[in-house]
Amino acid sequence: MAILPKIKAKWPNAGIDLLTGWDAVWQALAREGWAEPVTVENCPNIADIPKKLLIRDAAGSVINIPRTVTSMFWFYRQDTTPFEITNIDDLLNPALKGKVCFALPSLNSNPQMVSLALHKGGDEKNMEPAWYFMKKLARSGNIGRVANADTDIAASISSGETCVSLQGGTSPFKLGQTFKIRFLNTMERQTGFRSFVYSEGWCVLKGGRTQAAFNSRTFAINPENNADFNRAIGAIPANVKSKVSDENHALRIR
Repeated sequence: MAILPKIKAKWPNAGIDLLTGWDAVWQALAREGWAEPVTVENCPNIADIPKKLLIRDAAGSVINIPRTVTSMFWFYRQDTTPFEITNIDDLLNPALKGKVCFALPSLNSNPQMVSLALHKGGDEKNMEPAWYFMKKLARSGNIGRVANADTDIAASISSGETCVSLQGGTSPFKLGQTFKIRFLNTMERQTGFRSFVYSEGWCVLKGGRTQAAFNSRTFAINPENNADFNRAIGAIPANVKSKVSDENHALRIR
């Protein structure tokens, strides 16, 4: 999201042909009208991407090229957590003193606070219940790390400094290859551990080397390449013809 003000300041000469990002970024680009429309003529493999993943601008043109389907969810490291976490209210347990890694509101569009709001009777338009819970969590002393970036969360969990957090799916799955991580993405809603599904991919900006950018992304999202990429990062391919790797499937059902 930090790149958007820079693009706006330089527009229409942004100097960027291809921009990587996710759903929140594409909505902003669609409103600004910066994206080159994506069609089956300039990006043939877009035909194999589910329509629900495609973002459209005011003119109805598709503006994103999805590559990955993943989610943000709560998880904890089992060998450094003193008890089994089953409810989001467990974050207030004194046994978790200094063990909660909590992200800044600016990170990942703040789903961590939205999950608190939903659990306490609010939603994304009524955040007061979340802020009330957050005050209790801050006073408890259980927050041992405030994360400014995804790397802060991964480093804190892997070092053992903290043991529980919410993060985008690829990083927890990577941690799960080294540590015993319990993913809370299949919990019942009453536990408060909500998952937020989103897609990642690219956008071709207007005014640059658009066809070269489209050619490279057509290559990137063909069934084989899209499967290989997402196997490497521990995610689900956006192309419906791509195979989900056995190792990623095994991790996700943990």
